[in-house]
Amino acid sequence: MQKILASLLFVFLSLAAFALVYRPESSLELPQNSTELQSRACWFTPEVDRRVECFNLQVTEAGQQFTLPVVVLKSNQPNNHALLYLSGGPGGSAFLSAEDMIYWQGQFARFDIASDLVLIDRRGTGMAEPHLQCPYFRREYRKGLSQDLSAGEENEQNFRALSWCFDSQLSLMPDSSRLAVAALGTAADARDMQALLSLLGYQQWSLWGVSYGTRLALAIAAKQPEGLQSLVLDSVYPPGRGQSEEWPGLMSSAMKRFFHWCDVNHCAQIQASVGGQPAVFSEGRFQQMLQQLDARPVKLTLPSWYGEAPYQVMVNGQRYLQMVFSAIYDQHLWPQIGESLMPASSRQKGALIKLAESFVNNAFDPDFSELVYYAAECKDNQVSDPRAVDTALSEHPYYSRYLDRLSDTDLCQSEVFKSVRGSEQLPVDNLVNVAVPVFLLSGELDPITPSNWIQPLQSLLPRWQLASFPGVGHAVVSSDICAEQLLRDFISNPEQALTLTDKTCRQSSIMLSASSISAVFN
Repeated sequence: MQKILASLLFVFLSLAAFALVYRPESSLELPQNSTELQSRACWFTPEVDRRVECFNLQVTEAGQQFTLPVVVLKSNQPNNHALLYLSGGPGGSAFLSAEDMIYWQGQFARFDIASDLVLIDRRGTGMAEPHLQCPYFRREYRKGLSQDLSAGEENEQNFRALSWCFDSQLSLMPDSSRLAVAALGTAADARDMQALLSLLGYQQWSLWGVSYGTRLALAIAAKQPEGLQSLVLDSVYPPGRGQSEEWPGLMSSAMKRFFHWCDVNHCAQIQASVGGQPAVFSEGRFQQMLQQLDARPVKLTLPSWYGEAPYQVMVNGQRYLQMVFSAIYDQHLWPQIGESLMPASSRQKGALIKLAESFVNNAFDPDFSELVYYAAECKDNQVSDPRAVDTALSEHPYYSRYLDRLSDTDLCQSEVFKSVRGSEQLPVDNLVNVAVPVFLLSGELDPITPSNWIQPLQSLLPRWQLASFPGVGHAVVSSDICAEQLLRDFISNPEQALTLTDKTCRQSSIMLSASSISAVFN
């Protein structure tokens, strides 16, 4: 469960993992583009009384052959409707290992909907073949983590290593040793998803996207495909967001929101006397910790979740900032954030170890593809204006030193991406074409897809309902059982106004609103 939550991280600076890349044999006689569905044996044990089907989606495009694993969890109720899950990243997997399928089957049983749940690892990710990663970057990043590097030094090191990966593994056109960048990105994934649903024979279907998966869902829905019934968009990553100039504001706002929540909920148990009155100051203490770790970094030896050699990590200020920012995604790590702020506490180092262990293992997640990540991000977003980046850094001065060299280490400026930069960006105005009902979910403390990103969508989408969750971070459905209830009800009847039927949920402060109605439950 924690792995599924934490690995939904939108990559910050250089969170990635790597393996060997597939190389086509020849660029002279390319195979014809094709897509077919092949039945296969499942690699996990289905639950009792649960029908499960497994397939490979075989795709040939731009000279490259992809094998994408597919799982269909069949509903126990008669239906001809599919709910297709679109994972985040970009570059993240759907988590289809035998261990992760225990989680999926349990959640689907709780949904109890008249719809089949369809899961797929997209091109280059998870169990898909080829799995697109770069071992060179992994080695360099691991080496750098053991050193006391500033943010600028670490960004420069990662920029050089990833640039080498792109030059050696990607090209504009297929050749004998590199993959065509045309075979990766949002448009390619959208083609695969629609082909899959057609080949499975579903007449009606809905999309459930999380983080980057919401952007992919919107790209598909904007084309008004036949059979689409509804969208569930969890932690919305809208088109045109995520530019470099947004990072300073995202970082500063995320910290302010979280530590304000921390103050109210006494998560750090820190108080200081202000005018004789006790006052909590968790963000102030956090900033002190950044300075202390810059002056006296802490070296940690951390276990690998993947059976590799232990990681040697030098935790200085900029790495502690990354660790905490990443931990805000996952509410299971929030107690460790608070404990890491407690000076002279026996629990402080243990909390640092837990935060660092989660951070570094998610950075080296073997299911994640940094090549897929950058291909999608660079094709989805326009070039950032360096002056706008500098302005944003000046407007958020405290954390700016931890974002050093943000402009000149923009990996989308690599040669392979220059001519395709922004070529697949969905015009925001096209969202008026999304005619189906849309269910939006937002976490109050989400650091990377904040709730204010939803507001422009509300003025464009004709039919929407929104559930806002206090005290929740990224990936709401995986974080709150009340979100599961709302998703279930929406998929069952997307035209009906949502209500909180569970007694515990009704007693919460979840806010429900819609294009025509709103209600607050306290």
